Amino acid sequence: MRQKVMVLFAIALLVLTVGCNEQTATAPASSGVALVDANKVLQECVPGKAAIAHLESIGNDVRKQIEPLQQAIKADQTDQDAMKKFQETLSNAQQLLNSEQDRLFGSLNSEFNQRLEDYRKAHNLKVVLLKSQVLAYDAAADITDAMIQEMAGVKISLEAPAQTEEKAPEAAPTAEGAEEKKAE
Repeated sequence: MRQKVMVLFAIALLVLTVGCNEQTATAPASSGVALVDANKVLQECVPGKAAIAHLESIGNDVRKQIEPLQQAIKADQTDQDAMKKFQETLSNAQQLLNSEQDRLFGSLNSEFNQRLEDYRKAHNLKVVLLKSQVLAYDAAADITDAMIQEMAGVKISLEAPAQTEEKAPEAAPTAEGAEEKKAE
């Protein structure tokens, strides 16, 4: 009888121990807290790679424009017109690259934030933290790879929107102007 009680006690202890181990193994995922490396997501997701390639292409085009100007300056360092043209071209190129980078990564970041919020809600997470801001964590709490997959379907426009010239609206005729036209 005493052996049966000891065996039952051992089985109960074993069941409790296994149950506790399973609970701790899944605790980070079920804790409602997740971590994400946003920079990695934006750099490694499909639209992020496309945006980076597009910016590199613009950079290559800019280098092609600047190289002849640099050669002209090297040939004649006293040529003020060449230096001015070089500085203007370089300034315009930097503005273009900065505005494209802001546009593309602004769009990507907006999509990322929306997808992250959707993921958080779908997986009943209470909070998602940046990995870089956390001192220690369980790898099971990292959703970076899942977010890279979530971003795979995002489509962003690589081409800048056409710039339209804004025309000033024509002034409405004044009462005096209308009277002058009637008099003519």
